[in-house]
Amino acid sequence: MATGGTNLGIRRGTSPRATGDAPYTSVMRYELWHVESANLMDDFESQGEALEAARAYLTPDDDGVTVDVALMVYGDAGQEPSSLHGAELESLVFGRPRDQARQSA
Repeated sequence: MATGGTNLGIRRGTSPRATGDAPYTSVMRYELWHVESANLMDDFESQGEALEAARAYLTPDDDGVTVDVALMVYGDAGQEPSSLHGAELESLVFGRPRDQARQSA
């Protein structure tokens, strides 16, 4: 399964510029949103930071409460942004859905 070091399915790297063969680096941006209120909570330049923050909100506190968040991923101008939430986001930040992790513990 995916872990915090995985790429979110958006290619990052080099490709030729329209004006020549010089490579460029894609600029990625990550936003963490509160699902219930639809408020932007934070934004990040690195995938690792974004997943760490999402993991903190999705991990139950001492009372078993979690915060439902979504992660928006923005890449190059020509790419559609992607949204990760629910089981898909949990699988990415925990390596498998949180319910499965509880059952195996």
